[in-house]
Amino acid sequence: MENHGLHFKYDKAFKSDSQRLAFFIPWLGFVFTVLRLSFVVALLTPQCGVVHFEKLTSVV
Repeated sequence: MENHGLHFKYDKAFKSDSQRLAFFIPWLGFVFTVLRLSFVVALLTPQCGVVHFEKLTSVV
């Protein structure tokens, strides 16, 4: 009987962990999607306020 009780506790914990994973994996995918999109937007945005190295060396 002890073995059956141990199996029940393990099964109950596994259901709880799987529910956490079922929430965590889509959330992680969402975070990576937002990071990827913000990186693409940063690459496509013209850099207005950045002093370029060539302009800095041509002044000297």
